[in-house]
Amino acid sequence: KGEWTKNDFGAYFHDELVFGKRWILTAGMRLDRDSLFGGEASPQAGLVWHAAENTSVRLSAAKAFRTPHLSELFLFPSSNPDLEPERAWNYELGFSQAIARFLKVDVAVFKMKGTNLIETVRNPAGPAPYINRNTGSFDFAGIELGFKADVLPSLSLGAAYSRLDAGDLTKGRP
Repeated sequence: KGEWTKNDFGAYFHDELVFGKRWILTAGMRLDRDSLFGGEASPQAGLVWHAAENTSVRLSAAKAFRTPHLSELFLFPSSNPDLEPERAWNYELGFSQAIARFLKVDVAVFKMKGTNLIETVRNPAGPAPYINRNTGSFDFAGIELGFKADVLPSLSLGAAYSRLDAGDLTKGRP
């Protein structure tokens, strides 16, 4: 029952500066405007160093912002109109290496620190059995591994693995 509206707008700015043949500096900003939660700026910056012809090292830092969806706020029995937006900072350090002319390996470690992750939990107050709520602060860490093989000029094969240590905060969610 009822009617709800929610409007959001996002603008993205990104630039890349190349210094010589070894350094790439990236910087960007995402500006969000949400009719329920106001405005938010999410900066990001990165640096890539080509240490050798087949080797590169990269690092980055980026802010993330996500407002609750209409379904999390107002629809379904688990809705909660008191939810706050999720906010996080992500830090990443990565390494890429071409092992042969056709094979590339990529490894990255990351750390994510934030607040207000939205989760669905049992509702002790009832009558709905579950309710959406903000978790408070969270601290995730992980690693990503990737391989890419150029088998033919028009065919490449890839494989990737990600390991995220998120504790109990994301049980039942990808």
